[in-house]
Amino acid sequence: MKNIKRFKNQTQLSWFLNQTTKKDLLPIAIILVESEFRPHVFRITEYLFFLWCVIFNRKRLQKLSLGPCQVQYRFWIEFIDYNKSSLEISCLFEDPKTNYHLVEWYIKKFNVHNLFELSEIYTGKKNRYYVKKILEALEFLKDEQPKNRHHLT
Repeated sequence: MKNIKRFKNQTQLSWFLNQTTKKDLLPIAIILVESEFRPHVFRITEYLFFLWCVIFNRKRLQKLSLGPCQVQYRFWIEFIDYNKSSLEISCLFEDPKTNYHLVEWYIKKFNVHNLFELSEIYTGKKNRYYVKKILEALEFLKDEQPKNRHHLT
């Protein structure tokens, strides 16, 4: 996974890996895979479209997938707080901790039991390629995890 290799030296990955002694690797793997499919440059375009939707087309806004975790905005609202403004929520789109916990919540919300079910909620159908990418990301994270233990307290 080319994006994972680039991710290796970034603060975001360090934060994720430092959390894994107590946390599940699957949300991190999902974020890594989704970041590969939708790199930062494309997410910037999505954020601009998000702003346009806030002003001109709120209905379209609900189905827009946002952040490294690529979760639809309607779930961001449900997870964060229905009383928060779009601007307040948008400030969290690139926050690693929020993305991690949102994905964790999202998986539980849909009662995902296996990676094919996960691929279905992320791609709209059971998708072997998506499952393969998740497995690659999990393998990468398992390999990286011991190397980062020294950062933990």
